[in-house]
Amino acid sequence: MNIRIIVIGIIAALALVGCGDRLRIEGDGAGGVNISVSLTEAEVNQLIQEALAQGDRALRDVNADLQPGQIVISGVYDQADGTSVSGTITLAASVSDGLLDIQVRNVNIAGWNANDSQLNEWNSRIEQGLNEAASRDDNFTIVSIAITDSTLTINTNINENNS
Repeated sequence: MNIRIIVIGIIAALALVGCGDRLRIEGDGAGGVNISVSLTEAEVNQLIQEALAQGDRALRDVNADLQPGQIVISGVYDQADGTSVSGTITLAASVSDGLLDIQVRNVNIAGWNANDSQLNEWNSRIEQGLNEAASRDDNFTIVSIAITDSTLTINTNINENNS
């Protein structure tokens, strides 16, 4: 599926649910379009809840805490044996050469912490997946991403002339 269509669909959905004042679309002067979307912490949490409702039902009470430069996601996982464990994952996001770069900084699940080797392996897998997704459409570029304690802002560019 064309990533441009996905992005336009997400942007349209955000505009319809009341993000219009935090959605900017403008021409870039080179035949493309710059799009900026800012989400509040509550909106990020809502998107995560909706995404989880489609998938793993064993994960509950999920909360995303926006912090400068990172997102700390916490929740409870109901295991197959009926026990539950709490945990957190800390993610950082940046942009490198027009591609989204997500780094897992820390994982703590029921007192277990991921070591550097595990974090490096996860980060490598994430990078590979993101690069594969991004390579499907040369016309779409992520310009920047910023995370504050209250807002997640993503700036993108769609340009038909990049191919």
